[in-house]
Amino acid sequence: MYNPEMGWKHWGNRAFKNRAASAVLIALFISLLGNLAVIYGWTLRDSAYLPKFAYLQALSIATMPLRILRVILDSGFFIALLGALCGSISAFLFQRRAKRFDDKEQEIKFANQAVISAGGIANTALNFKKQHVLELVTGYAEEVDAFNSFEETKRAGALRPGEQYILTADYRNLATFHSPIEILLKACEHTAPNGLVLMKAYTIKQCIEQLNELISERRELIRETHEPKNQAVGKRMAMYFGFQYEGNHDERNKTIIEGIGKSTDDIIFFSIKVCQEFTVHAKKLRGDDERYSTVRSMQFDAPVENGLAPSDENYQDWAPERHGGAPK
Repeated sequence: MYNPEMGWKHWGNRAFKNRAASAVLIALFISLLGNLAVIYGWTLRDSAYLPKFAYLQALSIATMPLRILRVILDSGFFIALLGALCGSISAFLFQRRAKRFDDKEQEIKFANQAVISAGGIANTALNFKKQHVLELVTGYAEEVDAFNSFEETKRAGALRPGEQYILTADYRNLATFHSPIEILLKACEHTAPNGLVLMKAYTIKQCIEQLNELISERRELIRETHEPKNQAVGKRMAMYFGFQYEGNHDERNKTIIEGIGKSTDDIIFFSIKVCQEFTVHAKKLRGDDERYSTVRSMQFDAPVENGLAPSDENYQDWAPERHGGAPK
């Protein structure tokens, strides 16, 4: 086989040596067959008409390769050579078996690492949603419904004298989302059930980056909202709800809140899927051999049942081949 490091010269020399050795063995084998054929042919003939010395001489010549082979086999050098060869083959087979074991053990460890890191990302995102995002998204939706109801009552002329809408805006600052995403990606590079799992892992990274960008934009929007030029009640409400005010239509707050909720759900969904698929992958690698490391697993039944984690039905249209690895 051609070795790119040694070049064609190394390949040619090695091929020549192999061919030369094969040619010698073939020649020796043909010579042995020929000599045996001579013995067999002369034996069938009437040996009485063949001079006895000629017959014995031919027999000696014909059996010379066998006698040489016997001397070689009886020599201590051959026995030592055979022992060294058997020892080398045994050592090679043992080393190859040990390497296969070590490679599979290392792959199982990387799979366990992926399970732990993906499960950690999922749990972090679940807590982030439970403590901040869920109240932010649902609170904003309720605020929008209350404001629309007020506007309908206002258009119907059913407001009480002096009644005004009181805005209870949620301007809480959200912390940057930190996760062991790099550890997960590193583990995926060493072992992965298939390419789709690797794509899901990079989708998690993309969603985390998007979430942190939205959190940064929200901080900037909150700072801008508290500027003196935006203190008018109508202006603040327009910026918060995203309706038109004095010819301007600012929907940043609405878009950011919706994006934060969607990105958080995407992180939860894909992290759980990657965690589960790596658990299955590690179990297949380990099989029933108890010499390998124990396979790690994490359960997410509770958040899925109570609705904190998004269901599979919300991601039936996810097509990575059409959306560049991003969720639809």
